[in-house]
Amino acid sequence: MQRTRVRYLPWTERHTYGTGTANSHEAKWRPSITIEGRPLKYNPTPTFLGIKYDRQLTFGGHVEEVTKKVKRRAQAIRKLGNTDWGYEKEVLRGTYIAVGRSVIEYAAPAWIPWISKTNLAAQRYAARAVTGQLKTTPAEAVLIESDLPSIKTRSRQLAISAFDKALRLPEDNPRHGVATREEGIRTKKTDWRDHSGKIWRDIFEGREPDCVESLPCLRPPWEEGP
Repeated sequence: MQRTRVRYLPWTERHTYGTGTANSHEAKWRPSITIEGRPLKYNPTPTFLGIKYDRQLTFGGHVEEVTKKVKRRAQAIRKLGNTDWGYEKEVLRGTYIAVGRSVIEYAAPAWIPWISKTNLAAQRYAARAVTGQLKTTPAEAVLIESDLPSIKTRSRQLAISAFDKALRLPEDNPRHGVATREEGIRTKKTDWRDHSGKIWRDIFEGREPDCVESLPCLRPPWEEGP
């Protein structure tokens, strides 16, 4: 017991905790947590599994970090395209998808539907690096020339894909339960389930996402067929 207590004390010095809620009235709430009499430090913008949270779940800090990362990588892509032996547009586009867009799409269904600006400046910057167009070029023209969908379109694709995968899982799987759970919303801000469900109804002409049986269920490759 003493050994366990000694291990906990350094842990409280290295770790922090944070809170997040979509309700603006609860955003300022700050609980006090102590372990063995030592208070745990409060962090208003904690990072968990690579996602930076904030008190009201706006993900503004996460968007800023993603933008910085993608711009740094887009600068490298621009240098590859501006040299005398520079790569072709198709190669630069594939490089951006591999090292740039992958950063934007990390856990995207969870946080992109919540942000207000669904066209991240990072992708426009990277798309101009791919095509070599001027900064004054309209965003739509840059995306068309680079053959890249907008962040809004891509987020819809990722959301419906994640939603469909959740519906195919067994009923006792937590992800399936989150996708099919029916609960009221306390605030005006929608969550991943409502966002994906709306896209589902738009695609399947208003049908509710309860037609899982009509979807083709693929057999796992490690199981033998009938």
